[in-house]
Amino acid sequence: MSMPSKRKQPARTRTKPQAEPKAKTKPKPGTGALIVIEHIGKEDWIIKTPRVGEQSLDLLDLGLDCLEEDPAKAAKIFRALYEEHPEDIDAVQHLCLALDALKREDESFELRQRVFRQLRQAFPASFSPRQHRLQWGFIENRPFLRLYLSYGLALLRRGALTEAVGILEDLLSLNPDDNQGARGTLVTCYLGMGQPERALAVCARYPADVLEDVLYGRALALFQTGALRLAAKAGKQAVAQWPLVAIELIKPTHRKPRGANEIRVIMGGPEQAWLYWKRAGDLWARTPGALDFLRKQVFRPIRRKSSAP
Repeated sequence: MSMPSKRKQPARTRTKPQAEPKAKTKPKPGTGALIVIEHIGKEDWIIKTPRVGEQSLDLLDLGLDCLEEDPAKAAKIFRALYEEHPEDIDAVQHLCLALDALKREDESFELRQRVFRQLRQAFPASFSPRQHRLQWGFIENRPFLRLYLSYGLALLRRGALTEAVGILEDLLSLNPDDNQGARGTLVTCYLGMGQPERALAVCARYPADVLEDVLYGRALALFQTGALRLAAKAGKQAVAQWPLVAIELIKPTHRKPRGANEIRVIMGGPEQAWLYWKRAGDLWARTPGALDFLRKQVFRPIRRKSSAP
């Protein structure tokens, strides 16, 4: 299974935080007074960084403005932010993105891993990723969720599949709405581990999903389990939504689209199709009969229908 591509993740929003339910417990401090991890009732928790304010946001925006064109300059800005406020999770995340762009993957991985472990240790012993929630709807949680996913993808790129899957599973438990799309990567991981039933279980949680990894992953998982009629139906849905993905999968050769931007991917375009093939093409190719199934049962009928007078 190919590793997922790196995609730029959005910076912090300046939108005012949503109204919070009244806390039922006192805030639980994390790393000194720098990070506050607060239980706000029932399953929900939020992560606060009281010292990180508007000035930090302005510097973060300045770094984002030059991240693509001049990652070295961006790295200096993000590093300065991190050194001034080591609890600024967004500064860490974007510093890692800049280091990745500079091909300093080992350095970025070590930083992600170190900060991620420090943050996990800051949580109270009563907190469980599989029982409690850090929902995306609370703006305070978004930097941590971004770093969480980024660390999982970095593990995948290094071949640590089992550990990465644990991270992705945690994310879906912490934030069941999965505003980040971690479910697609998890489906592809399960297929890569030879566990189509677990892939289907994730797909079942998001029945109206249109992510290419979920739509095509569902079709492949059903085919692998022998549910051919359901696989054909799922495959038709996938091809109807993202036809270029099917075309890319059945090509005899695969070339990166000219001018492709792996950071800003146009949905429905050739970059999306090529990137899915890069992530999951080998899963289709090594499943006996899968590509012929896609070609005969799904792609050709739709092509004939579209060309009919």
